[in-house]
Amino acid sequence: AESAVLSFARQGSSSDDLDIPLTAGCDDPDTEDTNRADFDASHLVGCLSDQFNAPIDGQPTTFESAGVGEVFDGDCDTLHDHNDDLLAEHCHADDSNGEGEYDAEVFSDAGGTQTITFCLDEENGGTDTTPPADHGCADETAVATATKTWTGIPDQVTLVFDDGAGDPCDGPTNLNNRVGNVDDLVACVFDSNGDPASTEPEDNGELQWLIEQGADDFTDTRFTDIPPQETDASGHAVAEIEAVDPGTDNISVVLLDENGDFVDSALVQKQVSAKRRSNVNIKHRTGPHRFKGRVSSTDPTCEPGRTVVVKRRRAGADKTIGSDTTNANGKYTVRHRKTNKKKTYYAKVRGNADCRGDRSRSIRRR
Repeated sequence: AESAVLSFARQGSSSDDLDIPLTAGCDDPDTEDTNRADFDASHLVGCLSDQFNAPIDGQPTTFESAGVGEVFDGDCDTLHDHNDDLLAEHCHADDSNGEGEYDAEVFSDAGGTQTITFCLDEENGGTDTTPPADHGCADETAVATATKTWTGIPDQVTLVFDDGAGDPCDGPTNLNNRVGNVDDLVACVFDSNGDPASTEPEDNGELQWLIEQGADDFTDTRFTDIPPQETDASGHAVAEIEAVDPGTDNISVVLLDENGDFVDSALVQKQVSAKRRSNVNIKHRTGPHRFKGRVSSTDPTCEPGRTVVVKRRRAGADKTIGSDTTNANGKYTVRHRKTNKKKTYYAKVRGNADCRGDRSRSIRRR
């Protein structure tokens, strides 16, 4: 044999001995998969082919398991448990289904990662208690691998704001920002051992999200889209929440089991503040001709670094004369050319995440 392929089974066509429908297989391998631990076994198909890519039947093969779980059943003629933990690490199989496909199953009663290796193994003989020397895939060349992630039964959920620093599950549970801000909420699901647990597949539980108003009679935040009912394979689910009005909301997520019964819940609090008021004025100076003014606010942080645009009123869209960024004292300057007739001008300061925008009174100048 020149090459080996290993794939997890998917529904669609047919399997020989186990009579399990497949779509993923040797022609379309699926080498990564996630299942709930202590729930269902997972079926694998290994294939051997020659230098012309033709399938090879009836060869000595081995399925190896490393990490959590065990390998068993399928076409296994001999199973070996090398470390006496009552879990088989080697499944030796000589029989295929006539199409160069060899079957095995894997299972784990604990969460974690299981790496499965399939190979042509000339030393796969022996008995359950007396395996031959050098058996296994370590010294073989026709080798393929696949990875199974086993997730524990969802038992706990946490909820935090994603602060973008390190582990997304370690973010704050209380956040204060401004109207218009959008933040990510991260729900993290764990099993009873504190290890990440996914709600996938769909029969492994689900999430429900809720926003409750604080001191006022209205909710002041909203989800930007329907929050996910399932976590990803890592046990995380992310929902976007937008600050709409000043106030305080309590946002919670509830973990339900596969029957829709309560398992656990978590809550965060969001305080929303109104944007701070800003005021902009405008004056005209000559020699050279220029517009000057200042942005002022009861909050000094709303004065520097603001973008001010000076415009001239006219029919249709007003004309932009120029713009400037305020200095440390909130002051700006915009130069302009003198005209023969008096025209009407005004200044606008643009709003940002924390500070409101404003428009000055109008002045008439040449």
